[in-house]
Amino acid sequence: MLLVWHSHENSVNAAPEKSIAVLPFENLSDDRQNAYFAAAVQDEILSNLAKIADLKVISRASSNLYQTGHPRNSREIGQQLGVAYLLEGNVQRARNRVRVNAQLVDARTDTHLWAQTYDRDVADVFAIQTEIARAIAGQLQAKISLSEKAAIAQAPTSDLVANALYQQALAIEAKEFPNSQDLMEAVRLLDQAIARDPQFVLAYCLLGRVHTHVFYEDFDHTPARRELAKVALQNALRLQPESGEVHLALAYYAYHSFFDYDRARAELELARRALPNAVEVYYLAALLDRRQGRWNEAIRNAERAVELDPRNVEHVMVAGSIYEAQRRYSDCRRLFERALTIQPSNLGARILRAYMPFEERADIDPLRKELSAIVAEDPGTSGKIDDLVRCALAERDPAAAAHAVAAIPAEGMEVRSVIYPREWFAGLVARTFNNPDAAHASFTLARAPVAKLVLARPDQAEAWSLLGRIDAALGRKERRCARPGAPAR
Repeated sequence: MLLVWHSHENSVNAAPEKSIAVLPFENLSDDRQNAYFAAAVQDEILSNLAKIADLKVISRASSNLYQTGHPRNSREIGQQLGVAYLLEGNVQRARNRVRVNAQLVDARTDTHLWAQTYDRDVADVFAIQTEIARAIAGQLQAKISLSEKAAIAQAPTSDLVANALYQQALAIEAKEFPNSQDLMEAVRLLDQAIARDPQFVLAYCLLGRVHTHVFYEDFDHTPARRELAKVALQNALRLQPESGEVHLALAYYAYHSFFDYDRARAELELARRALPNAVEVYYLAALLDRRQGRWNEAIRNAERAVELDPRNVEHVMVAGSIYEAQRRYSDCRRLFERALTIQPSNLGARILRAYMPFEERADIDPLRKELSAIVAEDPGTSGKIDDLVRCALAERDPAAAAHAVAAIPAEGMEVRSVIYPREWFAGLVARTFNNPDAAHASFTLARAPVAKLVLARPDQAEAWSLLGRIDAALGRKERRCARPGAPAR
């Protein structure tokens, strides 16, 4: 299987001719609750266009940054998204009638090429969305296969209320950091949508993904939660076994629930055939490639994800980290700097960019200056950035190291989804500055909570890694495979 995309458009300024972004549609309805209705119209048109392999269609996440109510500069948006065309419009619903205005803009010249108004019964809204997608594909002279035509013509549901519930859940899932309460609200909304339409495949897919998210993020890391995800996805698979959305959801389930990379990869290949513009396919493929050491494929898939979702900082950062792992520092720096043009306040991007001179030529000065600037801007960050300790150790500065450790909360610091005990960092400092007794005492104190974590979450690789490093620091080489709760020697 070859799940890569060979890009000839590495610059966001070189927009392919058959490329488009569907911007959020304005809600003109008197009832503000119909905002979800307008969002559904835009989402379905975007989804329909994204099923056409001959087009490049920007993802929902990046397109939705250009909300209505704010001035839009077509040329600037086109350059930022790397597209030649923009589709925008508005929706007005009154009782059982709906009016949809759509217009196609050439972003390179700010020229309006096509416009159409659809005034129909509200029950015809899905047909309107299909007609708009077909019209836009025709304007862009895109080739559409028979299977793509059939996919575009298929409405996700006939129940408008169920679709509104689904859209609300989708908005929750799209949050940058949804918490447990958010996700359980999404589950409630999706359960209601499915109760109204038991044939609603996309709702089953999203429900399976939300349950998987709850499981993976440790909000409810139980077999029962994982089983809920499985049941939802089995229902979706039963209803539409060829659906790309179903196989994409199954790929996330295999990856986040079992770390079954081969199974996830197989599901992604099935998803890609039906969803050629689905950024999630390429992003997840890049994560799998990185974990399995397929570095060339990881780069191609990550770059494709960035091209389809160019304003998504997470995707840009992952692409940069893949280059970093291969010591391709110029490419790495390019992506971290791009992340900062999108989100200048992103601390991760600021720190990783400052790391490049240190990794490339052992120049610690840019990192120290950046960390100092971050702490000066917000002193509260000093106990949340493990790089402060790393920087102090690299410079062999005992005072700075002691200060960095003292700022860490008593309960420890989260690093890569694991709480690192403060004593771990204290042990590193003591060992570096030749205080073996203090180092041994600190590592001993650090071991207990990490061993407890490993017992509770035996599938968490980062926790095992930390426990192994602690045991190595304690000289417990012969105990490396021992039960994690065994007493330290």
